[in-house]
Amino acid sequence: MLAKKDAIAARKRQFNLHRALGLAYLRYGNLPEAERVLRPLLDHYQKIPGLGLVHQVSFLRDFACQRLLVGDEVEFAEVVKRALSIAVNAGLDHQTRRICNTFGDTILQPIFEELPSNR
Repeated sequence: MLAKKDAIAARKRQFNLHRALGLAYLRYGNLPEAERVLRPLLDHYQKIPGLGLVHQVSFLRDFACQRLLVGDEVEFAEVVKRALSIAVNAGLDHQTRRICNTFGDTILQPIFEELPSNR
């Protein structure tokens, strides 16, 4: 039992460390390295046991920033839509506001209109 808990904690730590590294690359303008570190997390974040919805939404917001900075508007919209959908459906109002503050209403308005549970 303890080994299983340790393994879960290790996966969460590894996710958080990689995310922090990706954010550092992003913050200092190394977009290719940010992509290299963050992309694998996008493929696996939902499979990490114990990774809560707040952490998922926060990660998706960070990844969306990277996609916007490299000019990939299509994937940006997909990732932001996923983050907003999770945040709105889970009632994570603070995370929804953080996404709105990060990207602005003008960029997000079309995405909000596409959400099935629009509030």
